Amino acid sequence: MAERSPSALLTLPPELLLLIIRYLPHPHSPYASVCRAFLPAVESITFHAIHLKSTDLPRLPTLFTPAHRRRALGSIDFDVVLPPYDSKTQARRETEEDQRRNNAVFGAAVQQLLGELASWDAKGGITLIVRAYAEIDELRYKNLDDWSWNTPKTEALPEGGRYKYSFLHLGEMQDEGEGGEAEIQLPIVPNVEAFYAAPSQNTYSRHYAAAAVATITRCFPRLRHAVWSLWDSEHKDVRFRKRMRSDFARIIARLQLPNLTTLSIDYPSSSPLDHAISPPVLCTSPAGVPTADPLSRALHALTTRCPLLKNFSLTCEVVLSPEIFWPTHDIMNSDDNAPESPIWPCMEEYHLSMNMLTPAGGWYYLPDPNLEKYDDDDYWVDSSDSEPEERCRSFRTRLDPAEFRPLLQAMSRAVRRMPKLRRFLFEMNRLDSESSVEIHGLGVGQPGGLTEWQEDGTSVRRWHVYFGSETGWGATDVEGDVGAMWKGWVGHAGVVRVHTWSV
Repeated sequence: MAERSPSALLTLPPELLLLIIRYLPHPHSPYASVCRAFLPAVESITFHAIHLKSTDLPRLPTLFTPAHRRRALGSIDFDVVLPPYDSKTQARRETEEDQRRNNAVFGAAVQQLLGELASWDAKGGITLIVRAYAEIDELRYKNLDDWSWNTPKTEALPEGGRYKYSFLHLGEMQDEGEGGEAEIQLPIVPNVEAFYAAPSQNTYSRHYAAAAVATITRCFPRLRHAVWSLWDSEHKDVRFRKRMRSDFARIIARLQLPNLTTLSIDYPSSSPLDHAISPPVLCTSPAGVPTADPLSRALHALTTRCPLLKNFSLTCEVVLSPEIFWPTHDIMNSDDNAPESPIWPCMEEYHLSMNMLTPAGGWYYLPDPNLEKYDDDDYWVDSSDSEPEERCRSFRTRLDPAEFRPLLQAMSRAVRRMPKLRRFLFEMNRLDSESSVEIHGLGVGQPGGLTEWQEDGTSVRRWHVYFGSETGWGATDVEGDVGAMWKGWVGHAGVVRVHTWSV
């Protein structure tokens, strides 16, 4: 019998050999031992997506010395492993020294990884997913089912309580007079096209300083997709929160991302339960004088500065001003077609979820005169561990025309400058349906709306607008300039419907 030889396979083009190996049963790595010539094809599969811990970074250069492995790499799931702590320590908040240690490890790990990637040929196409946690975080999360309110405080804090008010920075925080977030020198990495600042898996997630995430993003000039999981719910230290927002605005104001097509940001800031409080003023000059919100302005500038941006999502009750859509001083004063007017030339989907609060320390809602402020809803909410209890007095249900109408005008004007828009969604106070707002802009071919509005079809543009029954708003409140802009966007055959809903 003639001896069989793999030579026939070896004569196949590499692309065809790779196709054959892909169809073989998993795992693929053992096939490399059949024939050395199979190795590049096998490793183009096994090295396409890797899970890397920061503790393994010293092995990375050796691991990817063969050029075909670098060419194969399509995704890096990168875990920054923070310094450990013991079971006794987890019952206490992180100290400033703990946070400095975490920042040093986080910044060094990111710098080392990006430095290695920057030394490779700029092939492009890599997706980078960054997470951060300490090993004991994961163990703590797995044991959460055993935790109860009766657990002694000395034993554990619930759901990430140890690091609930900690943020991961790339370096030391400078004094406020020196500019807040310290600048760190990171290399340019042309081969990253998608970047995810992701929440930790299997843990109560650590929080990234928003400016740190934006600084990392700045390293990727060919970036096409960005997904950021951030946090803006620091209520204990208002000065620190203002600095964090200011640093974030300062960095994104300088971002240059000409290839960006998708930007998705979760930036949660929960609305206070006590509607009698005075909200924090988040936008002031160094002298304490109220100013326009720099973060709203910076986000507006970023979305208009990315010429290929198609999908923008900013969710989780973000505290913003009308300038996220349009400069306040110019909402109704200039021609849409003026050269200086903002434009989103490729925007197809735009989703914004906003908070009841304004950055200037106000509310988008007024008290309902028919509600007793301190009777039925006058009770206390038991918050976690050592935090003060929060009084729950929910009586702000009426939209404030002085605050909400400029937002509505800016939004309506911005939509008219999105020539390719297919879907627009604006939400406010969505957890309380009777005082919530939902505004849907639907392009041709896009489904949506209440069942009774399906008769509108999808062959025309539509505005479907929902005001909660307690907002005090209805169809007559959007007549005039706003109504004219909405009708201008849908065109002669389009539809504008305003609905008041009640549970």
